[in-house]
Amino acid sequence: MFNGEAQAAPAAPVHSSIARVVRHEGDSAVLTVVSGLLPAGATVTAPVRGFPPGWQLSEGDLVMLTSERAVYSNAATPLVTRLVGRVEGQTSAGVEIAGTRARTTDATIRQSRSVTGASRGPLFEAYCVKNDMSGTYSCLALRPAA
Repeated sequence: MFNGEAQAAPAAPVHSSIARVVRHEGDSAVLTVVSGLLPAGATVTAPVRGFPPGWQLSEGDLVMLTSERAVYSNAATPLVTRLVGRVEGQTSAGVEIAGTRARTTDATIRQSRSVTGASRGPLFEAYCVKNDMSGTYSCLALRPAA
């Protein structure tokens, strides 16, 4: 159950599919469909759109494969899990928020506000992509919650 601090099981929007990355090559990714509009197990190559500049998808990352009705038609776009909580730990390689560890990279979008003193600090939102193979998360963006 999603309570604002926990992960929600991904569900494909009506006109899209959930897919797992096989490999990311340049501006495109080879994907295996998990569920949704296209048949499960189908292999598709699609352009990668909507990620921060320089973002590199890893094998097993879950993405949304959009349909022709979407803003980015027939593209692999972020399927994000929103985590909300105090930042319990942060290093150059990752952040722990709402009890979940998420990898960060140079491409992660961060607001300039400091996240130190987390136990007493403000709430933050982390927008993450889940890796279906390892169960790990990669943080696309980290910002103070409104």
